[in-house]
Amino acid sequence: ATTTTTTIQINPISQTQPLSSAQIHLIGVEPRFRDLIEKHGHPSFIGPIPLHESGSSHNALCRIVVFQQLSTAAARTIWNRLQDVCSGSITPKIILDLETEKLRSAGLSARKVEYLKNVSTQFQSGSLSDSNLKSMNEEQISTTLRSIKGFGPWSVDIFRMFYLLHDDVLPLGDLGLKKGIAKFFGLSSTKLPSPNEIEKLTFKWKPYRSVAVWYMWRLLDT
Repeated sequence: ATTTTTTIQINPISQTQPLSSAQIHLIGVEPRFRDLIEKHGHPSFIGPIPLHESGSSHNALCRIVVFQQLSTAAARTIWNRLQDVCSGSITPKIILDLETEKLRSAGLSARKVEYLKNVSTQFQSGSLSDSNLKSMNEEQISTTLRSIKGFGPWSVDIFRMFYLLHDDVLPLGDLGLKKGIAKFFGLSSTKLPSPNEIEKLTFKWKPYRSVAVWYMWRLLDT
């Protein structure tokens, strides 16, 4: 079956804007969203990794690799160093031309350098491009990216949410989401919900789970 996707409209957080279709839906199926929406306003899908501003799918995927399993501050430092190492232009050719040790001088692990070279090879060969990734459905994107070493479900979900701006993404492997779900539903704080439990609890949030996830992350800020 073919899965169609719709995209998020990026709006700055503003209490004066009318509610979006996603917000109206979420309040309708779960009235507790009203308090979160009133407090945090409209979602901003810029986030700590401004993927939609990165200019290309290759650049966005490289950012995701750098940010994997690191604090935002540490990852930003390494990303800035990587830009310097690449003379301000992180392209497939430059990543492939640079020696491993040169890339590691930015603070990258050997494994992450391998991941960057893996994805750069796909773009340099033409197997991946902005146009073909943007034309794929959910299943095709997941299958394509997960075939590249270094890209698991979380990385694919973040790419879809913050670069492609798909509005019904549920990153089941995200720790922040699990904690937010537990807090929102008043579940045990010692045993986080399983992926199956999260799927069931959030089913009625479809087709706007990306927006709902953003509010779950904000819930942890309060």
